Amino acid sequence: MKRYANSFFDKITFLISEIFDFNLISSI
Repeated sequence: MKRYANSFFDKITFLISEIFDFNLISSI
């Protein structure tokens, strides 16, 4: 269960980083 939660957290952090990267690129 903990392993699944960690992978889920990794996916969320990855999506957040992707969104922030997109915002930075679009803001320039």
